[in-house]
Amino acid sequence: ESMTEDRQSLIIPLEENCTHRIRAWEQETYEPCNKYPETLRYETNAGEFVRSKSEVILADTLTMLEIPFLYEAAARLVDEEGREVVLHPDFTILCPDGSVIYWEHLGLLQEKNYTESFARKLRLYHRNGFTIGQQLIVTADDRSGHINSLQIRELAERFILPRMGRA
Repeated sequence: ESMTEDRQSLIIPLEENCTHRIRAWEQETYEPCNKYPETLRYETNAGEFVRSKSEVILADTLTMLEIPFLYEAAARLVDEEGREVVLHPDFTILCPDGSVIYWEHLGLLQEKNYTESFARKLRLYHRNGFTIGQQLIVTADDRSGHINSLQIRELAERFILPRMGRA
């Protein structure tokens, strides 16, 4: 109230600033994982290609809930020896406060190498301060290779929407 109109015009509401930052982040060019590009064969409703039908469900759920994400964007973490390690989480979600949530979906748990590789990845996440249910969401296909889309939505609503300021 005590500011002049000129000064008031310089103030950007925090919510508008966060929304602008998230939209800019979504528009940035990033290098997705280039491993096995031939496996990017399942198309989401938004026209993005992912590696499995389960990931289509995840991506479409995030899109439907208006949760901004990047698919398989590089995440730089530090291993136990202090070296940088680049991972490509399935989904990276930017929260309005600038923090990120990674969502990993495990579709091939019946394969030993896949499971061992994810165990190493999980140790890296933990070492870098990512806790399941907070900054990290982990889901998996059942033994038949399916996921429940309602449960995926419930997880997003429970763990992500509150961080987005939408409970």
